[in-house]
Amino acid sequence: MTKTFEFSSFEQAQHFVQRVSRFASQKDHHPEWLTSNGGRTVSVRLTSHFAGNKVTLFDFELAENMNQAHKITLKEYSAYPWVSSRGLAQF
Repeated sequence: MTKTFEFSSFEQAQHFVQRVSRFASQKDHHPEWLTSNGGRTVSVRLTSHFAGNKVTLFDFELAENMNQAHKITLKEYSAYPWVSSRGLAQF
């Protein structure tokens, strides 16, 4: 099972990877992934080594978590704090 996740920055992609890593470590089921495009693209391959590299329920569970983490990361993560025009210095 494969999927590619796209992000607007390296930092945003790393936030996603760290979020997924916590879940994967709790489940003791880890994805194979590769970053590209300056670290803004994360390509994932899910299989279960214990099952002869076949896709199992563990992979579907991890895939669902990754889909949710992607949505949350795109919605909530910003590498820079948001500043309103009122918060900018006037010269």
